[in-house]
Amino acid sequence: MPGTSHPLKILQLVPKSPTWGFDLFQQVAAAYADAGHEVTTVFISGQASEAVIHRYKGSVHFLQLNHKHTTWRFKALARLFKLCRAQHFDAAVCHHYK
Repeated sequence: MPGTSHPLKILQLVPKSPTWGFDLFQQVAAAYADAGHEVTTVFISGQASEAVIHRYKGSVHFLQLNHKHTTWRFKALARLFKLCRAQHFDAAVCHHYK
């Protein structure tokens, strides 16, 4: 953002594990990181994978929630709230596929 003197803390939210749109999410993370910003990518569902973690710039988190459980939205909100409170993000990039 123009006029900022410090790197921004960017949160990138991805609904599923990187089985689709992998290049897009990786490019978004790389673009912000290359511009000097701190990027945290959070996959809401899917299993943690070391291969995925190493392909992304910045930190990567997997919430590992199952969309088939009725309480997944509440768990996602609680975990994201906790993460946002701890990290104090300046902006969020949300991806949605529908």
